[in-house]
This record gives sequence, structure tokens and C-alpha cells, in this order.
Amino acid sequence: LRHAGIAQILDMGEEGGVTFLAMEHVDGRDLRDLLRLAWALDVRPSTEVTVGVLVRVLEALDYAHAKKGDDGRALGIIHRDVTPSNVMVSRSGEVKLVDFGIARARGGLHQSISGALQGKFVYMSPEQADGRSVDARSDVFSAGLVLYELLTGRPPFRHVAAIDTLQAHLGEAPPPLPSSVPQPLALVVMKALAKAPGDRYASA
Repeated sequence: LRHAGIAQILDMGEEGGVTFLAMEHVDGRDLRDLLRLAWALDVRPSTEVTVGVLVRVLEALDYAHAKKGDDGRALGIIHRDVTPSNVMVSRSGEVKLVDFGIARARGGLHQSISGALQGKFVYMSPEQADGRSVDARSDVFSAGLVLYELLTGRPPFRHVAAIDTLQAHLGEAPPPLPSSVPQPLALVVMKALAKAPGDRYASA
């Protein structure tokens, strides 16, 4: 995957029985750290900055989702772990999506609950939480969760017990966004967070 918005994998292999992955160094901080710092200082990212960051993430996802193999057919690559911790912002303002480590070509595989747990509970799509097969719309849902958190300072679904968080993904509606969020943007977020994949945007 060679895209300006995706941190490049430089090498991978096994050494002494340990599997390793060498990735491009991004001189900056991830969104998780930046969010914590901003809210600790009572600084709210502007809507323009928030949307700008998410647009870069979506561009990277769209590139990966549309990636074709040598036969010209889409590979069906899905990130499966779109979280604030996996979005890096460099000192120069570049936004890069990292950790395609659990991304896989779709290949008709179904993801069991044990497999689904590779992702982070709070940012899973309902189909991930339920152990069903996933496609690009799962990444759209997770990106919607990240956008929701950037706009509000908190994820829409978070409980003390992991099982409660998983159940929330399956059955709870996200809390309404504050009135300070422009209505067109709020509609975009809520469509991305639709429980049924068919009700979401088909692609990033």
C-alpha cells in the first residue's frame, strides 16, 4: 500500500522466533495523545481541523479499499482497527493511518469473536462485535466513531465491562451530538454510525 496517508511498511519477517514489522517513522503524535492534551488544556479542535484530519483518514481508507490485485480485481483490504491511536499527525501536519497489521484481504473469511478481539472494543463496528464478516463499511463505522470522539471528546459507546461495550455497539443508538456541531456534519456522522452496514456510506 503506497499512499501519502498510509505509513509505509519497510520490512517484515522473523528473527529468533519473533515476528517483526518495521514501519515508517512518523515524527509526531497520535490522535489519542493529541485529544488527551487538548481536553486537558480545555482546548477544542475546530470543526475545520477535525474534518480535515478525518478527510485524510478516509482518503487513505478509500485507497486501501479500492486496491486491486494483478488480475485487476479489488483485493478487499480492510483495516479493521481504525482508532485515534492508529492515526498519526506529524509535526508538519501530515496525517497518516498506521497499523495495517490486522488488515486482511476479505477473501470470504468470517471473523470469529476471538478474531474480532484483535480490534479495540470501543471502535468496533457492530458486525465486528458480533463476529460477522466485515467489508469497507466496517471501517466507515470505525472512522465515524473517531470523528464523533473528535467532536465531543468522548466515544459514543464505552462501558466499564467489555461485554457491555460490545452490546452497546449492537443495540444502543449513539448519544446525540451537541448543537455546536453543524447539522450537515452531524448527519454525516450518524449515517456512518448506522447499525446496519447497508444504511452506511458504501465506501470511505
